[in-house]
Amino acid sequence: MVDWAFESRKKNAIRNKLIIELLFKCGLRSNELTNLRIEDIRDNNSIDIEKPKGGDKKKRIVLIDNDLKSWISTYIRQEGRKKGYLFRSNLKKQISNRSTRSIINDIARKSLDMDVHPHTLRHSFTVQFLNSTNNLAKLKQLLGHSTIRSTEYYLKYTVEDIREEYTEAFRW
Repeated sequence: MVDWAFESRKKNAIRNKLIIELLFKCGLRSNELTNLRIEDIRDNNSIDIEKPKGGDKKKRIVLIDNDLKSWISTYIRQEGRKKGYLFRSNLKKQISNRSTRSIINDIARKSLDMDVHPHTLRHSFTVQFLNSTNNLAKLKQLLGHSTIRSTEYYLKYTVEDIREEYTEAFRW
């Protein structure tokens, strides 16, 4: 899906690739992505995410790999901006959640022949992380959940994966 996004619309290819990669590799929520500012990108391969919580702002740090950091730097240089919202629409305004959903779904339909939404990529991130590490506490921190109960929701996906493999392995 990411490769198709990059090869498709040349004008917005890098932007679209980054939208998909940030949602999938970082587990961002759609509104976190649309509110992401250039100033939130840190040199130490992390992104500061601020989420208003009541009167206080709750902050979490999202890690990014070198490859993603490089693509972000390329995109920022291409855009010729040093501050403001990272992702903008064709009208040079902050990209909306609706536009993000549309971009992802269009690319998924063309490359995978299925509907995919921003939160689908967040779910994929959690399942991938749990399948690789089995560390619920660290996942809670990465997702920005305030309680472990919110994170436990994702366990059912990995349990189903295990059940399918178990059934397949012991089918006689």
